[in-house]
Amino acid sequence: MAKKDRKIVILGAGASIGSKRFPIRSSHDQFRDTMPSAENFFFDLFKVNNPENKYLNSLNFLGLTYEGLHDLIVRSWNINNDGFDPNEWKGVNIEEVMTFFEVGSNMHPKGSNEQKMFNKAQEYLLSFLNPFMPMICEDQHCEYLLQVFWQLDKSDSIISYNWDTIAEFTLQEAARMKRGELAQLRNYAKLLREESINPTEYRSRGILLKLHGSFNWMMCENKECHSFNKIAAPFQPRKYKLLKLRETWNCPTCGGKRLKPLIVPPVSNKMIHKNSFLKNQWMIAREKLIDVTELIFIGYSFPPTDYYTEWLFRQLNFIENRHPLKVTVVNPEFGKRNTYVTRRYNNIFKGAEITGFKTLKDYVKN
Repeated sequence: MAKKDRKIVILGAGASIGSKRFPIRSSHDQFRDTMPSAENFFFDLFKVNNPENKYLNSLNFLGLTYEGLHDLIVRSWNINNDGFDPNEWKGVNIEEVMTFFEVGSNMHPKGSNEQKMFNKAQEYLLSFLNPFMPMICEDQHCEYLLQVFWQLDKSDSIISYNWDTIAEFTLQEAARMKRGELAQLRNYAKLLREESINPTEYRSRGILLKLHGSFNWMMCENKECHSFNKIAAPFQPRKYKLLKLRETWNCPTCGGKRLKPLIVPPVSNKMIHKNSFLKNQWMIAREKLIDVTELIFIGYSFPPTDYYTEWLFRQLNFIENRHPLKVTVVNPEFGKRNTYVTRRYNNIFKGAEITGFKTLKDYVKN
């Protein structure tokens, strides 16, 4: 009997940056055409789309909301602070900023003023990112990913490394257009509601996995609450319709507002060991590789700091009698001679058939 094709779509930051987001909103609500990149995060974030004032093309949101955090980054990255010049923020990488704060926290003695400063910087940065970042793409789907997800079989899966909610709202839009439920969204909701998880049971089920967490995975910080430190599934009760951003800000158990999102910063992969739900997601992804016949990477570059992802996909080499693997890479750097991205994919997927596309739009057209 012929082996059934099984696909896994893997979404990196480039999938969100290259998304064609809908619905189109007013310029006041949708002040940015694209999601910010890691490499120029703050520069991209400060750009605004304000047709009412053509001279206002950038706004220092960080300085307006978290002045102390802003000043620490300005000083550490030697940014000229004599007036706001957005070009001074080019090259300030959000992952490097997070790394800088975490190293600083670990280097200084426990309880020292320096350690407290770096701990507060980490806390404030995450507070700045949420809810600011989710509001940029609130309730929006991607028209390109919609076409990709539309073609998925019920046993195909999606892995996302993004904290935003574009993937799940795109799945919901695809389900609406098909006038039914999609297995990937339904099983994602079931996974979030599970009391205990057996990764092997998800081997043949199509599902969305968010391996680095999500801005709408809210956890109650009230120690008296029965849902303390547990993810509140961002769905309507007993349904598979996603809650809107503001609807996730109250604990469904105690009604309180002391909540925080479960996200894994790029330098804190150790959280995966400590959190059983995150770890089980990775093990489900490992189960998926047993039967996979095609991997479709969209906007992912295999950065050298993402040890867990390299570990995950090198597991393919331990699967006996696995079927020939096709790899599709949607990344403008793949295929260019001797680029880092090209070398990484050729090394990790040695012997596989690899096809490249420059953009998500190009891939969808083909």
